[in-house]
Amino acid sequence: MIFDNFAETLVNSSAKIFCGTAIYTPVSGNSVECSVRVDHDVILQPDSYNVTVVETGTVIEGFVSEIGEPRHGSIFVKNGITYTVKRIESNDGRYIRLVVK
Repeated sequence: MIFDNFAETLVNSSAKIFCGTAIYTPVSGNSVECSVRVDHDVILQPDSYNVTVVETGTVIEGFVSEIGEPRHGSIFVKNGITYTVKRIESNDGRYIRLVVK
């Protein structure tokens, strides 16, 4: 039990080393400060294609505990750049990965 909390704290702390601060504004609700990592030129499967097609795009990764599950149109502002959520790429219950534009 003690080691479970320690392991989770260690993982969250080490993940935050690679994150920066952003302001998250949901489609409805108040803005909050959160820790996210922005990654540009990521190879993605485009929306609505069932064939092997790829494109490059930008993703934001953050903590579910801080931002929940953002909907399409939610906004993140990091370093003066605005990112709008297009879709959720993955969510393991701890970290969420969002495709943004």
